[in-house]
Amino acid sequence: MLKKWLWAGIAGGVVAFIWGFISWMVLPWHHETYHSFKNEAEVAMAIKENATGSGMYMLPAPPARGDEKAAARSAERMKKGPFLCGYISVDGMKCHWSMHLLPQLLVQILGGLTIAGLLLHTKGLEFKQKVLFSGAVALAACFLVLMPGWIWMCMSGAAAIAQSFDLIIAWLLGGAAIARILK
Repeated sequence: MLKKWLWAGIAGGVVAFIWGFISWMVLPWHHETYHSFKNEAEVAMAIKENATGSGMYMLPAPPARGDEKAAARSAERMKKGPFLCGYISVDGMKCHWSMHLLPQLLVQILGGLTIAGLLLHTKGLEFKQKVLFSGAVALAACFLVLMPGWIWMCMSGAAAIAQSFDLIIAWLLGGAAIARILK
């Protein structure tokens, strides 16, 4: 059973990873959800001059807990805009994007192992039901992980939809690989 679980999880993760590569590198749907600044060099300089280090930033920054006056000022600035929530690497990305492929593959394999493990605790599911179960896990991830970004961090609806469909398709395909092995 352990061997079957490992092979199923690895296969599902690899299939989801391949889909992710196609989705991000071949299809246009993710790239079409990103915007660019009018003067990127000016924005980059302002970030470098004002960021205290790499990490997640919010504009306006959340006030210290318990500081009612600062909270009111922050709420007013948030209403007026702009609002930004994003990750900044002040020193850039020192490695080529391809260096992120192995960690991403490992994350997808961990996802595959999780779904395969869940499926091993079910009884009597046919191939199609196992695939749909995998898709349902991805759908739950969309609701639990992606949708809060849309609700709270102003992620565009187009980006939320593209990322949700991407995740669901990845795990329907990955789920098919898992279901094939867990017959």
